[in-house]
Amino acid sequence: MKRHPTSVEGYEGSLEELAQTVCRMRYDKVAEFFGYCAVELLRQANGDMRRGYKLLAIQLTAARGIAVALHRKMHSVFKLCEPHMQEELKDGPPVYTDVLR
Repeated sequence: MKRHPTSVEGYEGSLEELAQTVCRMRYDKVAEFFGYCAVELLRQANGDMRRGYKLLAIQLTAARGIAVALHRKMHSVFKLCEPHMQEELKDGPPVYTDVLR
């Protein structure tokens, strides 16, 4: 794998299609996705700080904060939709994975 890839390995669509695919998932899963983005951005920020790239680490930490906000907002969006999803959720409530806790 390239150090700085420009595409998602194993995914043949465009980045626009990938964004659409992710955002069309059920909103609790979109929230989970952004949570994983926040975790990864923090991992990268910590690595860059250890390597002495302080400004890059600061920017990545700021980006992580945006991903955290997206995670929380999409969870709120799901909670608004959840009462109207009884048929989809009839087998029990969704298993919400808050990857940030």
